[in-house]
Amino acid sequence: MHKIFTLLVLALWALPYTLVANMLPQNVLTKNCLNSYENSYLSKDNHKAFVYAREKETDKDRCNWGYGYATAEEAMDSVMKGCQSVMLNAECMLIDSDGKFTVPDGTLTPLIPVDNTPLTKEEIATRMKEAKSVVLGNCLPFFEKYLAIGEHKSFGYSVDANGNYACGYSYNNQSIKISKKQAIKSCQNNKAKRGKKAPKSACKVYATNKTILLRAKDYDIKPLVKEKVLSKEAYDNNLKQAQEIIKSWPCLIQYKYFLKSKVHNAFYLVQNEDAKQMCGRSEGAFTVDVAKQQAKESCEKHARDKQIKGECKLFAVDLELVGTKEMFKVSKKQTVVKTITPKQEEKPDTKPLAQKKVKNAPQSSTASAMQTAQPIEKALALASTTMNKTLPSMIDAELRLDKVTSENKSMTFHYTIVHYTNWTMPKNKLHGLLYEDTKSHVCADKDTQGLLKKGAVIAYSYRGKNKNSIDTFVFDAKECGLKTNLENLRNMLKNLGKK
Repeated sequence: MHKIFTLLVLALWALPYTLVANMLPQNVLTKNCLNSYENSYLSKDNHKAFVYAREKETDKDRCNWGYGYATAEEAMDSVMKGCQSVMLNAECMLIDSDGKFTVPDGTLTPLIPVDNTPLTKEEIATRMKEAKSVVLGNCLPFFEKYLAIGEHKSFGYSVDANGNYACGYSYNNQSIKISKKQAIKSCQNNKAKRGKKAPKSACKVYATNKTILLRAKDYDIKPLVKEKVLSKEAYDNNLKQAQEIIKSWPCLIQYKYFLKSKVHNAFYLVQNEDAKQMCGRSEGAFTVDVAKQQAKESCEKHARDKQIKGECKLFAVDLELVGTKEMFKVSKKQTVVKTITPKQEEKPDTKPLAQKKVKNAPQSSTASAMQTAQPIEKALALASTTMNKTLPSMIDAELRLDKVTSENKSMTFHYTIVHYTNWTMPKNKLHGLLYEDTKSHVCADKDTQGLLKKGAVIAYSYRGKNKNSIDTFVFDAKECGLKTNLENLRNMLKNLGKK
């Protein structure tokens, strides 16, 4: 039977038949077998034969070849036995005898040729813009990386209506089929690691090579809302209304972040009966409901950490202010009057202020340190040492005060923006978000004014989570429109001289 099959194959090979253009070695053989065929087999002496098998569903393949036989039939018979010993769900077939490559049309599915021509910046930007309507979180930068690597490649992705997602990709495979299978497997592995945040939908092949295959509807979801940017007038009006309610400086900074963040976003605010406030925000969520949930949970966590009791209420959503003064109105606390009996009445302290020993006096600010009669350099050094005992400490959800340093008449507060790097929060963006508020806070504080008038310099240094510096704000008397005591003295003497 085997002899008949061998003669039949040889007879078919000897018959002239038309080959389609796709039936070329590079479009039939996968990478490893193609390399063996072109770089080893073709250079060998006759008689020789090359046989090949490839599974239709998976593109798994095997090849076998030999040379230097007495006849073409002997060569084919020998290498066919070697191929048939490999377990594959495919039959071995002769594709070359004595250097003549012949594959009948329809015998094997043509492979898609590898195209490693890199995408241009414009082509990458176009695909990334489309991906932003479906691909979430860190899967988006993974997809950008995927676009730059070699073919054959596929990107697997899963997302559900709650905004849970997972992804994975595979590249430099022998064929598209193999890359798709590996990408799905990689996506499933990532999905399994996400625990409660794992998407409920199945992993699908989102893209192969340079082509995006699926849209939001293929995942039974709506496309992500495009980025919304407030005009300067709308931004200023929104912020002005918010400032009438938000009195916490850290929360006001958070709200400025919120007004420049991606939708869907939400901002929650809590205020206790002592008018102390805490907040939480979320940006770039998959839906408005998810944004609200995340922002509320963030607000509640920060309120617990700061021991602020009260209900976190929705203050703004998708850049629209919904909070009102009535929602955050402070209830008047009942004043407790302590009656002092004659026996309890204390005699007034007649000691000079400099000799009084104040119990539990606050020493966590530069102002309190400056109240002592000592050189400003020593006062700043003392204040820095005192504050550093409780640092590092989170100021709000974004800012951490790491340490305070002093040198001569200069004091610097060193902050880390914990969720941003120096390239995701560049200098100009940080300046636009924080500088004016910081300046107003510094220059309007009476205690700080006293320091500046005595020649002190107050600096705020910011760095990203990658520890790279972003910017430093420096404030002195001139920056705040003040005159130092020395300047005032000089002006006074100058005026006296004129008189």
